[in-house]
Amino acid sequence: MGLDIYAGTLSRYYMRNWKTITQQFCEANGMQYTQIHPTGQEENEGSASETEEVVKLWQEQMVNALKSAGAESAKEWQDDWDTKPYYTHKPDWDAYGALLLYATGKLLKVRSPKDYKKNTDYHAVLKVMGIYGTSYRQWSLFNNVCHYVPIADRLVFKYPLPDGRESMLSTVACLKYELEKINEACWQADEATILDWINTEGYPVEGQITGTGLLRYLPKRNIYSTESLAKFAFSILWQAVCFAEKEQVAIVLDY
Repeated sequence: MGLDIYAGTLSRYYMRNWKTITQQFCEANGMQYTQIHPTGQEENEGSASETEEVVKLWQEQMVNALKSAGAESAKEWQDDWDTKPYYTHKPDWDAYGALLLYATGKLLKVRSPKDYKKNTDYHAVLKVMGIYGTSYRQWSLFNNVCHYVPIADRLVFKYPLPDGRESMLSTVACLKYELEKINEACWQADEATILDWINTEGYPVEGQITGTGLLRYLPKRNIYSTESLAKFAFSILWQAVCFAEKEQVAIVLDY
């Protein structure tokens, strides 16, 4: 399973009324695209109005639960399946894992791997590096969070998703705080530099579109620069946070 970052309304997300960056690329270049989800379903089986109603009820119940737990500023947000825009990009698990490893090295002042091997079990490496025995263990990025909701409080909590699955959730405000702390520890980069990393850092080029419109594959590489992948993933997450704050929408790790 690959990893895409989606920022937008949850109704749009669950209706699959959005296109991944890979799908957009394939369609723009006349290539076939097939997306397979763990459930085996390509889209929500309910109607748009049913999905919006489910998400609305879920919001109400979650906000009430958070208020009962002391998060007084928690409130509902506008959510529909087709009018609000969305942002998406694909760090994939290697870049996401590289970000966590590189950040851990800087936060704990320990050595992190200079190179990142494709399909590394980054959870195992994080355990060896010792992050799970520190206060950073409470961060959303180290808590297997998959949904970030647009609530002002910095929270990490367990709650059922709109589709009924139990999951760890957090807030956009919490993710922004963690990214700010990571940037402070790792790079002290300004926003213009961070936004540019999505173009200048990341995975080596694996293919080229020829003059005839065909895709020519280049020799694959399985060893990447940990810091370069980390910057690439950081840029994607930062842009998702900026978008989510502006539009007051959720962020989802889609896999």
